[in-house]
Amino acid sequence: MPYVKQVLNYHSRLVSFLAINTMKYDTYHKTPLAELYTLISKKREDLRKLRFDIAGSRGKNTKAIMTLRRDIARLLTQERSKRAQ
Repeated sequence: MPYVKQVLNYHSRLVSFLAINTMKYDTYHKTPLAELYTLISKKREDLRKLRFDIAGSRGKNTKAIMTLRRDIARLLTQERSKRAQ
């Protein structure tokens, strides 16, 4: 039973992390272009830190990389659509 509790605890932490840190299309739809640039650079820096943490065996949440990459892609899409207007 301790293993099941460990898995459930990990799963609940992961779900809460993803629920807090994921963003949707409407989240940054009305933000100005300058703020989008700062958000993109902040997310890229977070991704770089996370990659170094995982390479150094400090971090165990590898799904966070995928989440950050998707967030960066969403921000870049917003930025491109605002530049086209």
